[in-house]
Amino acid sequence: ITLKTISFAKDQSNNIPFEISYTDIKAKTFVNGQQNPSTDESLKGLYQVKIKGVDNGIKREFTQIDGPDEYKKMFEILYNSFESMMVTPKGNFKINDKHTVQNEFKVPMPDGSEFTLGMDTSYTLTKIEDGKAYFDVEMSSKPSSQKMEAFTIEVESYQVSGKMKLDMKDNNISESTIQGPMVMNMLGAGFKMIMKTTYDYKINSKKM
Repeated sequence: ITLKTISFAKDQSNNIPFEISYTDIKAKTFVNGQQNPSTDESLKGLYQVKIKGVDNGIKREFTQIDGPDEYKKMFEILYNSFESMMVTPKGNFKINDKHTVQNEFKVPMPDGSEFTLGMDTSYTLTKIEDGKAYFDVEMSSKPSSQKMEAFTIEVESYQVSGKMKLDMKDNNISESTIQGPMVMNMLGAGFKMIMKTTYDYKINSKKM
């Protein structure tokens, strides 16, 4: 997935207006080791959706979502999921320094809802080159459960790792690759579904 962020001149409140859209989406789904038919075409309606908002230097606030109604909610859920994996490392780092923060990862559910998973995220600075900081990233979570509208979600294990490239000039995460397994159970009236998922997120963000 490629996210494009366009930033505009500061407004009267000294905030920076921005606009976010998807420019490239590729997805693969496997069930029992077999790849399902490609969902890329069905996701292309997301290209028509744009999120507008302002950045006050501390956080981003959304003010408007434009696009087809049937894709707006899907855009928000996907964006929230990816945004939770793109938390900017905080603090002062030297090469090989490791900092750990607690944050939340939002997992999209089949019914359109979100499961919020608390986790520890560790960043290790590996090098600085050409105005970019390179980090190794590790994310893990303890077993947890959450009651949804029609079922209960239990997470047995979640541990992923990857790499992140941060543009130091504008503090923008331009590249992030996260991979690893999650074991999750879905419990309902008279049933238990065990879901073993391997995440393979490759995120590119461009500021223009």
